[in-house]
This record gives sequence, structure tokens and C-alpha cells, in this order.
Amino acid sequence: MKSTDLRDGRGRVVTFDSLIRTVSLVLLIALQIGIVGFMTIWAIGGLLHLDWQVSAGLGLILAVPSLWVIWRTAVWVYAAETDPQNN
Repeated sequence: MKSTDLRDGRGRVVTFDSLIRTVSLVLLIALQIGIVGFMTIWAIGGLLHLDWQVSAGLGLILAVPSLWVIWRTAVWVYAAETDPQNN
């Protein structure tokens, strides 16, 4: 069963399948980034015997670049999945 193609203003092919693939890939990569970030905070906190408040602050500092990487990944995945040459 083929999804109907909807084209947005930039010539992208947006189908239900491409949106599902985009969301799935972004969630997979975001989960991996989150796990690495959590394990980094856990390792640094354990090594330096940090209190939970300091670990939470370290988590906030690490969250900003992590969210930026997740956002850029979402943009790149959407561009790749809806590129007319890939469909």
C-alpha cells in the first residue's frame, strides 16, 4: 500500500512513511545521546564524589549541547528522508 505524496513548498516528498522513519531515527539517536550524557554525569559524579546538586548542574550544562545535537540530527534526518532523490 503506497502512501500518497504531499509536496511542501521546497519540493520535499512528505509521506506518512517518511515521517515515521524520521521520528523513529530521531528517537533512536536522541535515546543514545541521552544514555551517553547520563552515563557521563554518573561517571564524573562518582569519580569526584559530587553531591546531587552539583551533578544536576553538570547535567544542565551537558543538556544544552546535547539538545543542539538532537535538533541538528532531526533537521538532517528530515532533509534526508524527504529528499525527492531518495524516494
